[in-house]
Amino acid sequence: MALILPPNWCLFFFRDPREEFTTARLKECLQADGLSVSGDEEPLRVRWKEEGPELFVSIHRGRVAESIARGVVGKRRKHRTLIPGCDAQVKITFHDHEEVLDEINTLIQVQGAVQAATKGLGYNSWNQAMWSPDD
Repeated sequence: MALILPPNWCLFFFRDPREEFTTARLKECLQADGLSVSGDEEPLRVRWKEEGPELFVSIHRGRVAESIARGVVGKRRKHRTLIPGCDAQVKITFHDHEEVLDEINTLIQVQGAVQAATKGLGYNSWNQAMWSPDD
């Protein structure tokens, strides 16, 4: 049975057993990619340009990351071999789905920064798209 998530989530599943990927490191990676990041606590508020949509980015840890990854990948998708051992996820959310997809550059910038930093398996809840760092 597939897991159904809210339609405004993008998730990156990865392994971080020593919890080295901290909120401070996440903020640093986003800023290094030219994004504006507000706050020091999660969720971080992220924008690419002043007038662009605001995204909210946070890290979640524990076995639930692997469980969610298994639920969205299913048994027959090619990325299922990347799931065992995933113990962390970065969640990107936003309020206005249409605004974010209309101005897709902000989301692409955030996704790129997170994937480069985590080498994670990405997933969009609104279209069930999944990709690995090698795709």
